[in-house]
Amino acid sequence: MSTLVLVGRTGNGKSSTGNSILGSRAFTPRSSTAQSVEETPAKASNGNITVVDGSGIGDTGVELMGGIDAAIGNSEQALSLSERIITAFILIIKYGVRFTKQEKDAIDMIKSLFGDDVFRRWGVVLMTHGDNFEMDTEDEAITFDDWCREQTGDIKTLFESCNYRCVLFNNKTSDADKKQKQLNILLDKVIPLKNSPYTVRNYQDASVNREKLRLRDKVPAIERKTKSFVDEVRNELDSARGSLDEKIRYFEQLVAKVEDHIGQLQETDLGTGLLQSALNELRMLKLNINSKLNNANHERDAELYKREINGRRSRPDAFPQAVDVREMGGQPVFSPQFLRRGLVFIITVSAVLFFYFLFSRYQATAKA
Repeated sequence: MSTLVLVGRTGNGKSSTGNSILGSRAFTPRSSTAQSVEETPAKASNGNITVVDGSGIGDTGVELMGGIDAAIGNSEQALSLSERIITAFILIIKYGVRFTKQEKDAIDMIKSLFGDDVFRRWGVVLMTHGDNFEMDTEDEAITFDDWCREQTGDIKTLFESCNYRCVLFNNKTSDADKKQKQLNILLDKVIPLKNSPYTVRNYQDASVNREKLRLRDKVPAIERKTKSFVDEVRNELDSARGSLDEKIRYFEQLVAKVEDHIGQLQETDLGTGLLQSALNELRMLKLNINSKLNNANHERDAELYKREINGRRSRPDAFPQAVDVREMGGQPVFSPQFLRRGLVFIITVSAVLFFYFLFSRYQATAKA
């Protein structure tokens, strides 16, 4: 049995395509607010087919009620309904409509849900509104396959990513032969994929992608919270009062507080770089606090040195005085301590000169 999961933006024709594949009105077309996933097993002419209408799988978090969590929940439900084995993901897009950024975002969303290689290994692009293609090419001898290979830009990248597994569907036709022919073309693209289907293991391997998807959805709120935190700390920094020791302790506490916040954001970021802006803002704040902390430390060190110097000056024996404060006959009197040190210096220099003289005489005698 082949299990097909229909994905793509709401309004592109997933439900109608599911009905065409199954040959019955199994799905009811939904509005853009639909979020549930339906599954209706049925049989096609060449074997049993299970079609999962992945409503909400392909809508961006902004478009989908319930946001990213709803999209992830829908992907889990689709896998469950598929009994954890999916033959192919059928990406539904409209023929004749410009391939917009919203379509590209939808594809990126599906990759985030199921894995980066989901279309390369299991993807089939199915374009609806095939009747419009027939009218557009009525005067041209061009097949749909040739048309696909002539495309450029993002849609060409999409076609290449699934190795040009592309199918054109006309869900409005009542011609039984046309219905069967387009179904057979689809199954020809799908059957080779049955040898290596998508399983729960592949879904588990994509778990990091889904966490990144959740994080991307939370980035604006995290950035707002970070800005509020930074503003709060800056206000605390500007209002710091007290002695130098008190300020230093306060600045150290603020540095620790910011470092803790940085650590939490780095852990939340998962190495994606999505929170780089918020992290840079916190690092700049930390530099600002450290600058004030260093200035306070230098100021305290200078104050301590000044106190030490003043303390020494207050002790008579702290520094040897060259001149006694007393005077005799109007002339200053050198202190005994200064005289002793001067005498020692003179004796030391004299001894050095004497030994140098003896050494020079010895060298001269040795040469002679």
